[in-house]
Amino acid sequence: MAIFPNNPSIDEQTTLGDITYSWNGTAWEIYNKPTPRQIYFESSSPPSSPQDGDVWKNTSTEKKFNYMSQENVWVER
Repeated sequence: MAIFPNNPSIDEQTTLGDITYSWNGTAWEIYNKPTPRQIYFESSSPPSSPQDGDVWKNTSTEKKFNYMSQENVWVER
């Protein structure tokens, strides 16, 4: 059973496991959602159809990147 603060302020957050909840003044809403899947790619070029949270290791540079679908970019880890 989840335990939330009794008298939260608006935008107050609490984290249970890997999910953070935010109080909207009426109810607790999920603030962040865990990535349901994460695929790891290794190649010299990024994958053509990545999904949010995927990891790509550039084998030419040995650097790792996470894919952020909202921005449509690979971000170095």
